[in-house]
Amino acid sequence: MRVPRFLMLDGIDDGGMEKERSHRLQEIIVEECSTYEVDYQVIFATSEINPKIEKSELVVGRFFTPDARSLDVREA
Repeated sequence: MRVPRFLMLDGIDDGGMEKERSHRLQEIIVEECSTYEVDYQVIFATSEINPKIEKSELVVGRFFTPDARSLDVREA
């Protein structure tokens, strides 16, 4: 399969995708990418991370909540 060496997927579960389908899509992405023999980077953003992936070395950064948003614009 030919794919870019960098791929960013934002909001893969937007639009009403059921949680189970979103989790399965995440598993498919991880399973497929694990077969590649070249260096690559895939970033996907989701509000419903698959629990199997959440605690793995694949996840970087922190979890965002309404109280801890990704961009903090409050006055210090």
